[in-house]
Amino acid sequence: MALDPKIILQLKKDLQEINKIYEEIGKKPISVDFDTAGFDDFKLIKLELEGARKENELLFGSFRNVQKEVNDLFSGLNSITDEIKKGKQGFDLTKKAVGKLTDVIGKVKDIQDDISKANSSDLQKLQEKAIAEKKNLEEAQRLLSNHENINDETSKEYIALQNVNGLLEDQNGLFQGIADTLEKVIEQEKEIEEKTGTLGTLAESFSSGLKAAGLGALDAKLGIGEALEATKAMVRESGGNVSKMQAGADLAKRLGSNLKTALGPAAAIGFLVSKFVEAFSFIDSSSGEVAKNLGISAKEGRELVAASNQAAISSGDLLVSTKDVLAAQTALNAQFGTSVKFAGEFAAEFASVQERTGLSSEAMGRFAEQSMIVGGSIKDQLADVQEVTMAMNAQEGLSLNQKDIQEGIANISNASLLSAGRNTKELANQVFQSKLLGVSQSQLENISSSLLDFSSSIESEMQAELLIGKQLNLERARAAALAGDQATVAAEIRREVGTAAEFGKLNVIQQNALANAMGMSREEMASMLVEQEKLNAIRESGFESASDAQEKYNKALKEGNLTEELKNDLQKAGLLNQFESATQQEKMNALMDKFADLFIRLAEPLMPLLDGLVSAIVFLEPILGTLAGAIAGFMIGGPVGAAVGAVAGAGLDISAAIDRNAASESSSSLPGLATGGIVTRPTTALIGEGGEPEAIVPLSRAQSMGFGGSDEIKQTNALLRELISAVKQGGDVYIDGAKAGKSLALATSRMG
Repeated sequence: MALDPKIILQLKKDLQEINKIYEEIGKKPISVDFDTAGFDDFKLIKLELEGARKENELLFGSFRNVQKEVNDLFSGLNSITDEIKKGKQGFDLTKKAVGKLTDVIGKVKDIQDDISKANSSDLQKLQEKAIAEKKNLEEAQRLLSNHENINDETSKEYIALQNVNGLLEDQNGLFQGIADTLEKVIEQEKEIEEKTGTLGTLAESFSSGLKAAGLGALDAKLGIGEALEATKAMVRESGGNVSKMQAGADLAKRLGSNLKTALGPAAAIGFLVSKFVEAFSFIDSSSGEVAKNLGISAKEGRELVAASNQAAISSGDLLVSTKDVLAAQTALNAQFGTSVKFAGEFAAEFASVQERTGLSSEAMGRFAEQSMIVGGSIKDQLADVQEVTMAMNAQEGLSLNQKDIQEGIANISNASLLSAGRNTKELANQVFQSKLLGVSQSQLENISSSLLDFSSSIESEMQAELLIGKQLNLERARAAALAGDQATVAAEIRREVGTAAEFGKLNVIQQNALANAMGMSREEMASMLVEQEKLNAIRESGFESASDAQEKYNKALKEGNLTEELKNDLQKAGLLNQFESATQQEKMNALMDKFADLFIRLAEPLMPLLDGLVSAIVFLEPILGTLAGAIAGFMIGGPVGAAVGAVAGAGLDISAAIDRNAASESSSSLPGLATGGIVTRPTTALIGEGGEPEAIVPLSRAQSMGFGGSDEIKQTNALLRELISAVKQGGDVYIDGAKAGKSLALATSRMG
């Protein structure tokens, strides 16, 4: 029985609420066919809604309460501070907020007046600052309203409050004017950027890259940034009444003019031509390589190259180029066993992290996998590792290499990965604890497996106790092994095993017994204890950490000044430092790759034209002999030589056509090469059909491989070179008519 339309309407609203909650908590949305919905669907939706609300409250209710408490605390503390300072807080907050707003508008004015340069992204950051100051103004308004002198029209508090009220007035206030103006300026800048198109984006990226690498002087020399700003000014002065094509042409003209000035006309032309050739070559070779790796067509490979180029440019990262993003696409597909186009932003982040940290493919694959399955970015995963490493280093008085911890996570078994719930912090803790113990991840898992053989493990423990005369307690280690908690297993074994010195005092039988109780061989335990000795030596030496952020973290912890804010700041600084490990030479190399990206972006749309040229060459192939003969003949003997050469070449073309037809009839249309041939492009051909050995030799390597031709051909080539040289030097060349006729007869004799 169909439900009442009013009930259907309510159910649709309920379903929207359910799916909104599910989206927040990461669950898949549900759907209902309302055309056929009945009472069972009504009950299902009501039950789902009740469950969703409970789950939402459980997950976010406390968060909202905390947020309210923080807001109340913020207001309360400001009130207390205001009271302590005798009402000064509200006035000072007003001055600070107005000062910062003035600074924001001042910067916008400088940008509009062309005193300073900025793009839409820079302007949006200024907009965010203005919004932040609005909150400060609202808090100042509250404090001033409660001030004891607020009714005194001559007091500074009263005057300040009137100004704040004017600033915050709903529609007509000054702040609304600031917000509206900023929005208009941002929209105008976005429109200008859209008009300058791809070339503008590339010029902005390259100019910013030069400045980021400390090469602002080179940018000024090449005039790339200057050309872009001049074109933007032109668009701005026209009131936006310029087409995208006109703006692009203006920018291209300015870039060409500036490069010509910087490099000289000939050098500029040669430079541009060479870069375009390199770009075409890169697109072609990369498309083919990607196609082979992913099992797709060359055309699809080219589309992936274009998408990777766009991602590299959009990343804003100097160290990320098109070839890096392509390599990331290949690595990600290898990791997941797929043939897909990963999101450009994700592939660019993968490339950026690997370029900046030097992490292995295995480690990058693990963090990418975590990011895809658990959520968050690759950098979020690394930040979690950084947090654990810093805290554990400070706690243990050490400075273990955070990159080793990152790499160690890649070596954790899939079983341990799943037992840890894919929690990156827990995985980092496991790796750290195994390093404190002095064993590898695989050794730690072997120890756990040994502990889970309960009867054998307990028997070995009791035997060791009898032999070494020391009480052991491996119960907690066994419980941790059973739960898959490798970090606790490592900590418990380290607590029970004793020191290297104590181990050294035992006889061989005792050492074997103790090692066996821990699930190790005698040599494995000795190696483990040697590693622990090394760490203890570092701990006791008091060496400073090579990481400045870690050293500040340790100091703040020791002095009791390690607030959550400082901890977060130092953890971010530590990760940032790892990301800033590129040398100047590496930055210069990256800069050249970035410059190449510009030409790849410009060349990519022209690739279909090259396809057309290749087709034209294929079409002309049947008369290439005629053309080549005419050109060679003209070089040797002018018009007469051209005529003779063309006829001779035509004979070769006709003969080749006959050979091709014959081969076609006998080999399913495949060209046969038994009588020889020259291939200028990828070709499917029949070889070996002549019944005698054949050689396939690149022409550029023929001589070095012993294929120089007969003595007569060599002599002919030598004479031709002499004739060409004579013509180039301005000499006269005389052709014997009888000999020319004989040559013509020989060349055409194969026509039939």
